[in-house]
Amino acid sequence: MAADLHRRAAQALQRGLHDEALELLTRAVSLQPDNAAIHHDIGAVYWRKGRVFKAEEHYMRAIKLAPASSSAFNSLGALLVERGRLAEAEKCFLRALQIDPRCFEAHHALGNVLQQTNRTELSEKAFRCALELRPAEAPVWIDLGGLLATLGRSAEAADCFSKAGDLDSGSAMPWIRLLNLLEKSNRVTEACQVLAEKKAMFAGTLDITVIEAKLLRRKGDVAGAITLLESCRSEVDLALPGGTSSGYFFELGRLYDMNNDTDKAFASFQEAQIRHGLDPKTSPYDGKEFSALVARVRQDFTHEMAQGLCPPAEPGATTAPVFLVGFPRSGTTLLDQILSSHQDVFVAEERSAVQRMLRGLAALHGENTNASYPASLNRLNAEDVKKLRQLYIAEHRRHQAIGDQRVFVDKMPLNMAHAGLIQRIFPDAKFILALRHPCDAVLSNFMQKFNRSGDNVLHDLAISYDEIFGLWERYAGILSLKVHAIRYEDVVANFRPAVAGLLEFIGVEWNDAVMEFDKTAREKGRIKTPSYHQVTQKIYTRSSGRWLRYRKHLEPVLPILEPWALKYGYSMDDAGS
Repeated sequence: MAADLHRRAAQALQRGLHDEALELLTRAVSLQPDNAAIHHDIGAVYWRKGRVFKAEEHYMRAIKLAPASSSAFNSLGALLVERGRLAEAEKCFLRALQIDPRCFEAHHALGNVLQQTNRTELSEKAFRCALELRPAEAPVWIDLGGLLATLGRSAEAADCFSKAGDLDSGSAMPWIRLLNLLEKSNRVTEACQVLAEKKAMFAGTLDITVIEAKLLRRKGDVAGAITLLESCRSEVDLALPGGTSSGYFFELGRLYDMNNDTDKAFASFQEAQIRHGLDPKTSPYDGKEFSALVARVRQDFTHEMAQGLCPPAEPGATTAPVFLVGFPRSGTTLLDQILSSHQDVFVAEERSAVQRMLRGLAALHGENTNASYPASLNRLNAEDVKKLRQLYIAEHRRHQAIGDQRVFVDKMPLNMAHAGLIQRIFPDAKFILALRHPCDAVLSNFMQKFNRSGDNVLHDLAISYDEIFGLWERYAGILSLKVHAIRYEDVVANFRPAVAGLLEFIGVEWNDAVMEFDKTAREKGRIKTPSYHQVTQKIYTRSSGRWLRYRKHLEPVLPILEPWALKYGYSMDDAGS
């Protein structure tokens, strides 16, 4: 009887009749309360109905009844991933693989968890194990391609997306991923070729339309791109918030900005931010937590916290790092490409090595968070400093070489918030402070898709600018930091003297190769910042003073930004911006 009810429940599930299936399974389990398979399927139904607590309860019951069931551990792991409990999910997938090393689903899911927790080598291994078991699974090829793209292995990533597209010819997703990769890798000609081949297959797909508009923009046909996007405006207005519709409005905003239609551009960016904020896939940005951290460090940091015994550099170690910092969208990616063009300089792009030191600092004192930071800096001894330094170096070695004789530049703009910690661990560190008119910097951030989102993004960005530079000035007032400030406007207007001064500061001689930074950017492939398409061009000045065209839109935040503009030598009027 229980078996018959279980079979009928499975048939109901195939027809999408969740309530009927649950009723049948409930009757079945009342007859066989120790049947692990029935508990497993009840968990699956509850999950589909959105009742995750009940689902977890029945998955756990299935595991208790059948501890050698790989499927039960795998299902529980998948549920825990959805709930953000990645560490527990990872243990479930590993247990499933101990039971059955050929469990395809567990290998695939483990790869995604490992990628989310930045263990990229292990993630790639897990994806490839899954593909050894089922080489025709397009979703795994897509996930592997996404991982390889983040690692800068664009050619391999493109092959993965193409493979997925060939395996799942009816899906547009592999080709969307491929087209986005090619465009972001500045392989515009290849992207246009793929689009020409696949466009007819997926006519009316909004993602494909947005990519087509991007490629038209990249080829200089701004008017054509606007016409294309406006032709489907009515259906986008009715679309649910999400990555596709927000991406549509971000691109439309860029096009109207290039067309000097500031009202339509600003309205498009505002709509994009709102839709991005309503997207359930958008990671929430905890601005309050960041503000609280900055406020605490600004209030509590003292000169003594950056002092103390420091072990000498180990034999053969790299020279003290140079930290390229600044508010995002202040020209740090341009400086990255310029410095990367010099044979005696190595730039590590956007790596979280300082964040790893922060986690290590908490762990030294048995803490889970840095709630006692920056006061915890007072408790460091020479051995602690050595451990944190090793953590920093190890994090960079995970991604690229570190330790040769080139000048090592760590580019992570908001590392400026931790200049005191950096000074404590690397007393000889140098800082390149990238500056740009605060109004241009904040406006440019407003025009990008970041974690922060919603209808108040512009104000939040201005507040963040004020907070971060307030902290920086605190550091500058009590520490003897080795700092070279360089203004984006000076680089684009007077390239050679501005860059020559920068090179002298970091200790290398002039090299004409830095003037071909655009070639370096094109050869690098994918650049992970929103400036990926701009730094492949020769120097241009059209982004300097752009905020003046949006002055009326920026009026609410000008009182926040004006003091910083004046402090760093910028004007707030048309004549001297």
